[in-house]
Amino acid sequence: MQKKIEKKDLTKQNGNNESNDSLSSAIKINALPYGFFEIQLIKYFHQFGGVKRVRVARNAKTGNHKGWAFVLFKDRDVAKIAAETMNGYLMFNKRLRCLFLIYFWSFYFLYFLFFINIFKKLKTFEVFFITAHYFLYIIYLHSFVGYY
Repeated sequence: MQKKIEKKDLTKQNGNNESNDSLSSAIKINALPYGFFEIQLIKYFHQFGGVKRVRVARNAKTGNHKGWAFVLFKDRDVAKIAAETMNGYLMFNKRLRCLFLIYFWSFYFLYFLFFINIFKKLKTFEVFFITAHYFLYIIYLHSFVGYY
């Protein structure tokens, strides 16, 4: 009984209507210099806090990196601080662009957009149509069913 009261008080103090499950702790890094792969990114971003997972975008045929990556942190605040700190950081003559992903489903939406190679064969309108419907489906699942 006491635990239920404490949980209700915490939600009132936070003032957020969003659940913690919907919030993300991921950042997307653009303009990543060559030589920064999974191991180097884990070591570098470990200075901000615990890193859960790193995903570097790679070409399916050659295996070379495409110049952007996702970093998933253990804590949401750490991810926000890391994105703010590293945005605009000059590294090996490239200026990093870091984007803090606010919602958890946005991580999977971007993953869906960039890691499925079927879009290379489709026209622009078909890609927009498929991604828009997928995006609306994720929002539907998130708001009503509670997934993602």
